[in-house]
Amino acid sequence: MIVEEDAIAMRPDEAVIVNALVRQAFVSAQEVMGENGLNAVLRASGLERFIGNFSPNDTRPGIKTVEYARFNEAICHLPGPSQRPAGLPLVRRLD
Repeated sequence: MIVEEDAIAMRPDEAVIVNALVRQAFVSAQEVMGENGLNAVLRASGLERFIGNFSPNDTRPGIKTVEYARFNEAICHLPGPSQRPAGLPLVRRLD
């Protein structure tokens, strides 16, 4: 049982995902959509700093969960061949 005073309070915008998981997500996305597709998603989600510079494969804090959510949202809004969003199946495949 966790006593409330012992619990660490963390705001949702402060939560982070470790580098190794971020790297895995980027590598997986690149395998599915190619380098240009991944770069477009990174730009659209405000994560340009990772273009050609993936996170190291370690357990240090990588990105905030809100940044990772923007990454997934950008994938969901990728236009498909008919210009309708085609990214949702890609996100499901990355999970």
